[in-house]
This record gives sequence, C-alpha cells and structure tokens, in this order.
Amino acid sequence: TIKNGSNINSTNGGFMFNDSTTHPNSTLYVYENATINSLQSYKTYPNYLAIAGDVSDTLTINNGLFATSGYAIRVDHPGIIDIKNSLSIASGAYFNGYAGTVRMSCTTNNSVTLGSSANNNFWNLEISMQNNAILSLGRATLIKNNLIISSGYLNPANYDLTIYGNWTNSIGEGHFTQGTGAVIFAGQQSSTCYGEHFNKLVNQKYETEQIIIPEGSAVRIASYDWVDQCGTLRVNGGFLMIDDLVDNGIYGFWRVDA
Repeated sequence: TIKNGSNINSTNGGFMFNDSTTHPNSTLYVYENATINSLQSYKTYPNYLAIAGDVSDTLTINNGLFATSGYAIRVDHPGIIDIKNSLSIASGAYFNGYAGTVRMSCTTNNSVTLGSSANNNFWNLEISMQNNAILSLGRATLIKNNLIISSGYLNPANYDLTIYGNWTNSIGEGHFTQGTGAVIFAGQQSSTCYGEHFNKLVNQKYETEQIIIPEGSAVRIASYDWVDQCGTLRVNGGFLMIDDLVDNGIYGFWRVDA
C-alpha cells in the first residue's frame, strides 16, 4: 500500500508479486502520487495482481509494466498509470482494465503489446508520447472505454483496434497512422469521434447505439463497413467523407442532423 502522505520515488529495482498459497491475489493500492522503476506480475491466472487506489493519484512506472505467459494483471485503479517505457503482456498472459487510464508517455519510440487472450483490454488509453515519439501496437488491441491522442503518434502497425467509447485526437489526424488494419467501434454504448482519418472503420455497435461525429469534427473513412443489425452512423453537425463502402450499396442506419 502506498499511503497518503508517503514519498515513493524509486529509480532502481522493481516490484515483483509472486504466487502464494496464503495470498493467491495481491493488490498494489495507490493513495498518493508515486514513481516506481518497474512492476511485474508472477501471479498465475486465474490469480492476479490488482492495481487499485484513489482517482486523484497517479502511479508512474519509469521502466515498464510486464507479465509473462500464464501470469495476470488487473487494473481497478480509477486514476492514471503513467508508463514511460514498455507495456508488455506476453502471449498467454492477461491484462484486464476495469477502470482508470493507462497513459503512455515514453520519450522515445516504443510499443504496447497485449497478450493473445481475448480478455486482454484497456479501460482508457491515452497516447501522450514525448519528443514526437511513436507508440506502436504489437497486437490487436481492445479499449473498453476511451482513447485519447494528446501528443506524439499512434501507429497500430496494421493491427485492428477495437474501441467501445470515445475517440479523441486533439492534435490532428497526422498523429494517427492508418495502416491496413481496421478501427472497430463496438460495444453497448454510443461513441463520439472527434475527428480522424481512418483506413477502414467497422460499425459493430449494438443496434440501439451510435457512432457520433459532433459539430466541429471532421472524419474521413477510406472504407466503411456496417455489420448487419448493428448501430447508427450519425453526423451531428460534423463533417463526414467516405471514399468506399465494403457493402455492395448503402446499407445500415444513418442519421444526419442539420
């Protein structure tokens, strides 16, 4: 537990959480801003290392957050986990985000790799790379809430990126590299897209939900794919350009507000 009022600023070594018969699950509680060098889970799934704490506190990890095959990390922390180096979840490992934001703020080009399990996901992901550095994806990635691109570049490296919440790119479409992969808007909540240029956008929203382009936002889609019986693409005062349709004609639900 990192208690309120404590002063943790570790530049060497790291925190490792191992399996134990008396403590099958472990939790790192964050109740004060703290900086550690690295964090690694050796908790064998379905056991896990959880990160929890207070919404106002940030856990900064200078070197990286790691889990090798068979081990698990669970994020319940409603605040920010600020990673300044790699986030590497090996094939066969587990990383589950249920709250808060993982912020990637590396000073040089780096990558995020989530394991092969279909359960691996972020809750919120913020791209805050420094010195115009590029963050690349090492595998198809799921974000169960929001994506924010606030500095640097995001390159999915031709992997698919699935998002349930809002897409915010506050620094311009040039800071997202389209590649050949798809951005899939899915989930049982509406999403707002605040401008972007997509290679392929897949509308896989629950049928009562929407992808919304608000006033002041411009979205261009090279290839739009509406999945049968899925949600509405709504232009709510924004600008939308679609170069091509995957379907052989205009299918799905559309709404344009004046």
